[in-house]
Amino acid sequence: MRVLFPFLAALFFVIFPVTMTAEKPFSFKDTPGKLPKEVVPTDYSIRIIPNIDAFTFTGAETVKLKVRSPVHQLVLNALEIEITEASLDDEVLPKSALKVDKEKELITLALTSELSLGDHTLALSFSGKINQQGQGLFYVHYQEQGSGAQRQRRTKNHAGNSIRSDRRPAIFSLLG
Repeated sequence: MRVLFPFLAALFFVIFPVTMTAEKPFSFKDTPGKLPKEVVPTDYSIRIIPNIDAFTFTGAETVKLKVRSPVHQLVLNALEIEITEASLDDEVLPKSALKVDKEKELITLALTSELSLGDHTLALSFSGKINQQGQGLFYVHYQEQGSGAQRQRRTKNHAGNSIRSDRRPAIFSLLG
């Protein structure tokens, strides 16, 4: 019996092979998204200054970039935001270098010369509206029992909602 069991087990696995499937190794190049893969953000520093009374905000963002192959433009995701100033490696880009595509929710920064391989820093100043649509920086009216109407400010930053140079997971935070 001891000899028969291993033989039958081996025969079973020959007749009914177990198909093992492994996940493909991660490939940044094959990751879906509408942004080019030649430039990758490695670090973000963002400052947002809300004006609650006017339902607007201003802000600044510094993004450290890793250029993987030379490019003549940078493409950023943006929705309902105005870039008021942009610089790359401390060199101010002219307003004419900014091209907004509202339909695709993209901003393209045309560069005066080719951006070489390696590390670079993009600095942006921007402004926008605090809205009620639940996108970007928004507010929500709510009622607390016994205290009347209140207003809560929130942010929801993800693929379709704010300035970003790459895809980020959803982030929800209470601002006030």
